[in-house]
Amino acid sequence: MAGKEEVSISVDNIRKNWHWIALIAILFLGLYFRSYHLDYPVIGYHNWKESRYLGEARNFAEEGFFRYGLFVASDDYPNANADPSGAHGGEFPTLSILIAVFFKILGESLLVARIIMLLIGLGIILMTYLLMKELFDRQDIALASAFASALMPMLVFFTHNTDVVSFGLLLMLIGAYLYVLWVKGNKGRDLVLSSFFVMLAAVSKYYFLIILLPMLFIFPLERLKDLKKFGPKAYPYIGAAIAALLLPAQYLYSGYISSKVGEAGITTKLIDISSIMTSQWWTILKAYTADNYTILGFWIAMFGIAFFFLFFKKKDIGYRFMLGYLVGLIPFVLVMSKKLSGHSYHQYAIAPLAAFLIAYCLVVAAANASKIVGMKYLKPFVIIILFLILYFPSSTAWSRQFDTQFFGLDVAGEYIKANSAPDERIIHSGHQDFGVLWHADRKGIGTGVPSLDDIKYAESKLNAKWVFLYQWGFSVMKEHEKWQYIKDNYELKQIAFINNQPIYLLFKRGGRFDESMLQNLTGVPQKKIYELTSGTVEMQWVNFN
Repeated sequence: MAGKEEVSISVDNIRKNWHWIALIAILFLGLYFRSYHLDYPVIGYHNWKESRYLGEARNFAEEGFFRYGLFVASDDYPNANADPSGAHGGEFPTLSILIAVFFKILGESLLVARIIMLLIGLGIILMTYLLMKELFDRQDIALASAFASALMPMLVFFTHNTDVVSFGLLLMLIGAYLYVLWVKGNKGRDLVLSSFFVMLAAVSKYYFLIILLPMLFIFPLERLKDLKKFGPKAYPYIGAAIAALLLPAQYLYSGYISSKVGEAGITTKLIDISSIMTSQWWTILKAYTADNYTILGFWIAMFGIAFFFLFFKKKDIGYRFMLGYLVGLIPFVLVMSKKLSGHSYHQYAIAPLAAFLIAYCLVVAAANASKIVGMKYLKPFVIIILFLILYFPSSTAWSRQFDTQFFGLDVAGEYIKANSAPDERIIHSGHQDFGVLWHADRKGIGTGVPSLDDIKYAESKLNAKWVFLYQWGFSVMKEHEKWQYIKDNYELKQIAFINNQPIYLLFKRGGRFDESMLQNLTGVPQKKIYELTSGTVEMQWVNFN
């Protein structure tokens, strides 16, 4: 029948392009995992960091990119005696600038920022595939590494949050990929662009410099002779060196901005391994490992290291690159020792290495299983089955992170926004309550309830009119003088409960607060349902107008 050939599916085309079909399936899987709660309030795990980058982006969009200097970011929680604008030095605000551009085009929306992060997350999966494919010239290792990245709990959760670590990782992977292209093809443009992207990653977070060591391990030494005579062959090296100046330039510029706004300089040691010697450090690291890769994933990676050295090929560019990455773990841990026990996302720079080791282990296991049973085409199915086994602890890990929520930050923030002027500021309890600043669209004071003198200063000089105390902030009630001042000068505007236990108190300057009123709450409380991965939580609150 005519027309049948037009709609038929060519098996040959499927066989020829199976790797692209597999990659698209992995990307869709990554999209599915990362699309959870895209428009959910800023109340989750590490909402401090998320509200920071969201706030910086909003400030850029509203105030411009040059108000405090060239691309100087301003946050929403300057200390009482610091520059009230929140302008600060530190890392270059790559992500905040990117999101601000889209805020100016599409409007200041949390959904806009989260979609950008979703695309960055998919970019990480794609670049992991491309890098591994270029390094090993093997589809099984490349696809399995992309699969591991799609599944990795750390990458699933933090590409949902608005956080610069995801953008930095993407930039690092692009830089590494371009460098491998240069090593294999000797096109000067690739070397220059590689240096530019790696430096952009490094000015976002300095620990992405770890990629320099694996890059060094595959550097083609024979090309150094091109530098003996100054000529066209030396131009790419000059361009790469100029691009590398981004890092010291940012360091010097950051120092200048810090001194201009009265920030303290860097006082910590570059290397301080004292924390590694404590049992607490190892306990925390184990918990973060479970969150980031799962314990099963960690042990698979350990077997991946064993297989890697067992089958190591010293002339293979991929093996030399990954050997450099493994060696890079030593300076990485030494330099990052304190930070590694502070937050789980500080392991972000080694996520591609973990993905490769997991993938390598599973590929080796699947290949040997196929040989044992004598079925060549069994290998991809074994790899998929092994990843499915890894999926269940992975989903538990990212559910544990998604379910760490600090309910009501959005409700309190929206109340403040509706009942305050734009210049009114919030004294808040810090820790994980910064989401209230994003939802209120107001600046806060510092990272916790300050001293009584600073409270008075913030009131008189900065128009601080609100006090927001989340559960951990209730400890201020034990500081008699400070608590008495708050009771004498602030009135309760909102209180929230979960299971009849108060989770926060919101006060506004003007009036008094009598604790006995908490025993005689009147009126019908309002309710909001928050979603967990396996259920819901109901929060109730009462407004006092």
